[in-house]
Amino acid sequence: MSAVGFIYFLQPTEGGPVKIGWSRSPTSRLQIYSAWSPVPLRLRGAVPAPSVGEIVLHERLSEHRAHHEWFQPAPDVLKYVEAAESNGSLGQTFEETLTFQAVLNPQKYECRVLDLLSLNGLEVQGLADWLDLPPSRIRTWGGAYVPVRYVEKVAAFFAGQGVVVRPDDWLGAEKFTRPLPFERVA
Repeated sequence: MSAVGFIYFLQPTEGGPVKIGWSRSPTSRLQIYSAWSPVPLRLRGAVPAPSVGEIVLHERLSEHRAHHEWFQPAPDVLKYVEAAESNGSLGQTFEETLTFQAVLNPQKYECRVLDLLSLNGLEVQGLADWLDLPPSRIRTWGGAYVPVRYVEKVAAFFAGQGVVVRPDDWLGAEKFTRPLPFERVA
């Protein structure tokens, strides 16, 4: 799966709470948080994933939340940290959950265009070529919305890749559509 970023895990070098975040550059995040932290931090692991993965993981570990994106180092939390650290994965079960989460609850988990590409192993360049736009233009949509004039073409692109999007479900605002609900065609 190509990813637009990484779920990362930061932790004080001497142990303690774990920061679970998402970034295109986890090492940059480590530098930023380290500058403000009263204790030395280390990057425990980073796993390629779309940004919605962070939301799903936060929800899954919510009973261990210490504050915002920081979690107590409970066994359930450390299981993910150690998996990311040792093999760069959060496990097949988590990845399968992540893939279908937007289908099961699209109001709760926005399926952004960039995430939809990533979840289905597609590249921004492919969509850009289909729409005859530079990839940077697609990235300026913020990943969350498709300009109305491109809705049908975007749906056709995904349909050609075996991913069914339902434009009637996400046509909304005058200039932009709502996030894309989708389902994978077997």
